[in-house]
Amino acid sequence: MIGKWDVMIAGIKDKELLIVKRGQCPDEIEIDGKQYSIRHYEPEKYIDIAVNNEEEFRKYKTIYFVKTYMRKLLDRLASEEVSRISNDNPS
Repeated sequence: MIGKWDVMIAGIKDKELLIVKRGQCPDEIEIDGKQYSIRHYEPEKYIDIAVNNEEEFRKYKTIYFVKTYMRKLLDRLASEEVSRISNDNPS
């Protein structure tokens, strides 16, 4: 079972759920008679993955998040984008 209080971000894409939380997650879960596969990440690992491959963050429709964690993730993504822009346009 996945407790709501353990999850930092939850998202959905088709029949796949994104779960960002500390600790173990099942590979699959049934909700209202529908089977979903689970893609699980540890919170710090997910930030690194999202920074290196922003599509991993954008491809899921976010359905739940912890505000402080989402702010940390978005701040990191924004910082990386500013860094990329600065490197693309040197003075």
